[in-house]
Amino acid sequence: MLIVVFKSLFVSMYPKYLKELFTLRNSEYLLRGKNILILPELRKTSYELESTKCEAGKFWNSLSDSMRTMTSLKDFKKAIRNTNS
Repeated sequence: MLIVVFKSLFVSMYPKYLKELFTLRNSEYLLRGKNILILPELRKTSYELESTKCEAGKFWNSLSDSMRTMTSLKDFKKAIRNTNS
């Protein structure tokens, strides 16, 4: 799921419908962290809370700043593997 988010944010040739799922918070107003995703406004039903958009946003935002600012997909995949082991 995190790789899909990474590609949708940073790979220009990634499908448009996936790129439109995720939006980065405006960097002018960042107090902490970089590349933070905006989580959708939800009515808090279990269906919405478990949606891909919401879950992916939570996972992405829980990553460290160093992982969210990586520019290489190869390095990002390696960092994910290292955190899961």
